Amino acid sequence: MVRFFFFSWQGTYSTKIFSLAILLSSLFVYNQLDRLRSEFKSGLDALVKYIFERTRPKRLGATVMTGPILAGITQSYLDAINNGAVPTISSSWQDYASQPFLVMISYDSAAEIYKSYFDRSKPAEEV
Repeated sequence: MVRFFFFSWQGTYSTKIFSLAILLSSLFVYNQLDRLRSEFKSGLDALVKYIFERTRPKRLGATVMTGPILAGITQSYLDAINNGAVPTISSSWQDYASQPFLVMISYDSAAEIYKSYFDRSKPAEEV
């Protein structure tokens, strides 16, 4: 049984309970999605649909927090906790954003976007 709590915009919490069937028809079969029971698949589909209908991507300002960003912030949280500090979103974001490899990734992305605006069908002298 999986239980989720969702905060509504009215300032209340709602609870939804999903009961999922036994995962596998044989408990000795692993890593074979085609062997998952249909009852489990339909329950999992309902759970995923419910979650995606009621949530939106996490953002920090205008930046959507995708997998690598969330992983970096999670690592920053764990580092703070392991060092006896209390993590905050702002400090974790600053720690993550100050990592040198991110500067290179950002530079490379910006350079690619900048280059994409050039009309490469004409020689540079004609532009």
